[in-house]
Amino acid sequence: MLRDTIVGSSNLKQENGVLYYWDVTRGKWVSVFRETFPFSHDHRNIYVDMWLRVQGGIPSNITGHSITRDSVITTVSARAENPFSAVFRFRKNGDPTNIVSLTVNNAVSGYQNSLNINLNAGDFIQCYMEVTSGNVDYPIAEIEIAARD
Repeated sequence: MLRDTIVGSSNLKQENGVLYYWDVTRGKWVSVFRETFPFSHDHRNIYVDMWLRVQGGIPSNITGHSITRDSVITTVSARAENPFSAVFRFRKNGDPTNIVSLTVNNAVSGYQNSLNINLNAGDFIQCYMEVTSGNVDYPIAEIEIAARD
């Protein structure tokens, strides 16, 4: 039977079935387990700005990915079939304010992996792709989150 406890040193704890560690970089308890949410589009030669899609091909401005517990965004990434130039604007809850942007310039991928952006249970995440030059073939953008306590 699992119970809420601090494991060994004070750097690990288990609460409500989730194992957390103290992340000194982010200054908070974050889960050991990470969850990744993809946004994509299944076309090539995309030269216009657009909302990327979630499962089932639904544009993320309509629904987005639901966050089921208080979390923190740790990483965002994007890639495509060929080198491209675009800005990926991650937003939440239908608000046009970007919570994080990722710029990729003439490369097949890009990422930011030292993020510390809090999300709350019930938030939903969206992704808007702004093509800055040329076109993009089969784009995929992802956020990685960890539960936070």
